[in-house]
Order: sequence, then structure tokens, then C-alpha cells
Amino acid sequence: LQMQVEFGDFKDVVHKTGFLTSSDLYKRFVPRDLLDAMRGDAWERLILGEYATHVRQSKHEARVAYMSIVTKWFLYGVTTWRVRLSNAAENPLKEDLLLGVNCDGILLLDPHTREQVGAQHSFSDIYSWAYKHSAFAFVSGTASKKKYQFETREGKEIAGTLQAYVNVLMALFTNAGSSSGGN
Repeated sequence: LQMQVEFGDFKDVVHKTGFLTSSDLYKRFVPRDLLDAMRGDAWERLILGEYATHVRQSKHEARVAYMSIVTKWFLYGVTTWRVRLSNAAENPLKEDLLLGVNCDGILLLDPHTREQVGAQHSFSDIYSWAYKHSAFAFVSGTASKKKYQFETREGKEIAGTLQAYVNVLMALFTNAGSSSGGN
């Protein structure tokens, strides 16, 4: 789909063996962490084969199709920061983590696999959060509250991102309440 947007319709005479590998162009269409999984010529065959299936698709249609795919990805819309769990004795989590924030709340992720570690902490479960120049912390849980403390120099950015999401959610909630006539 990215090829369709960038180059238009597939043409046998132009988009042939060497088109992507001669200048390492294929690397723009493969996630960095997957580049070493196959040789360049294998990536090129795979990419060009898929590209050829999108002939006569407009740039707009290709963009819409691309967005319909990526919006379903688990990490779509998640902003992440590397953090180090500083209260590891109280939490059975790995010390080095990615802390992710999205429209649903806070995720803790394995920094290598990007898989979720533990439960997601939704905004309705997050009791509070705080930061200082070298740390970020939040308390989550409805019945029993659990504190998560992290070492990071990006605590201010994490807190700001959380607050921005809360502000948007509150505005949506307020607008929904006022548009329903208060009923």
C-alpha cells in the first residue's frame, strides 16, 4: 500500500528485480527490527508481489486501506518511554520496561518484544500520578490500590501526555452530556 501511494500503479517494466534492492529502497518499507529476517532480494520479491495486487487503486484508497490496517494494531496510537521500575520488590514485573500511554490509559511493555506485561491500567482505574525530574509514578486499582514507581528523566512528558488525554476525555464527556440535554 505504501508503494501504491508513493509510486502509483505497478508496472512490470519499471518495478522489476533490482528496483528496490539497487539502492536499498526496500528498507523504507520493512520495519527495522525485521530487516535481518530475510535478504534484500527476498524482501523485494515479497514487497513487489504485494504491490502488484494494488493496481488501479487510487492514492486515497491505498491510504484508507493502510490506515484501516494499522489502526487495528495493538500499539497503534501508543506513545512509549523507556523506564526502570524502582519499586521492583513490590511488583513482580521486569525492571526495564516501556511505559506506554494511549487513549485507554497506561500500558507496561517488554522493551524487546513490545508485548504487554501485566494488566492495562485504564483511566478509570488510575487513581493518581506524579513526576519529578528523575521519576514518574502512578497509583492504579479500584478495590486495592497499587503504586508503580519508575526511574526516568521523562516523567514530565509522561504526566503531560496523560493529562492531555484526560482533558480530551473530559471535554468529550462534557460535550456528550450537554448535547443530550442533560438527560
